[in-house]
Amino acid sequence: MTITYTNNIPLASNNPSNDQPNMQTNTNDINSWVQIDHVGFNASNGGQHKQVNFPAENAPAGAPTGTASVLYSVAGVADASHPVVAFQNANLTFPISLVRAYAAFTGSTGAIVASQSIGVASIVRNSAANYTVTLNANVVTNTTYGVFVSATGSSSESNASIVISSATVFTLNFGVVDPTNAFFMVTQL
Repeated sequence: MTITYTNNIPLASNNPSNDQPNMQTNTNDINSWVQIDHVGFNASNGGQHKQVNFPAENAPAGAPTGTASVLYSVAGVADASHPVVAFQNANLTFPISLVRAYAAFTGSTGAIVASQSIGVASIVRNSAANYTVTLNANVVTNTTYGVFVSATGSSSESNASIVISSATVFTLNFGVVDPTNAFFMVTQL
């Protein structure tokens, strides 16, 4: 999207009527520009963000100092063709889009708890305490990803071994007894 804007108007040596068409274009384009990522003028919550668009990967203009910080997009580590979001302050750069998938499920069935899943296609209970998780396509880009697991139940059921088979499938094994409930998070830079 290109938005037209004319600088240096009204020009001191011009009759204001000469600059009026450009001033009107500027005024109208400011209104259009504000509404791209913000609630527009004359609206409840005017000026607040609706979203943030990043047109491409953008490194910050300089390192933030003091209490300043910046949010920007950079090339993904696992897949450089898919940008990720980073947050940088004076101390460090933090990956914001590290979490790729999450789900909570019932141990006795493998059923995903309603509204507690993102990026997960299915969870299948293969046998007692053994589950196959299938992620949605393109959630991660290869088999180099982390899976963090937590579960409720007896101490023998709370830890799982993880076997990553592909970019979309991994297996969780809790031993011999189903956990009461289990939770996992898949991460990749």
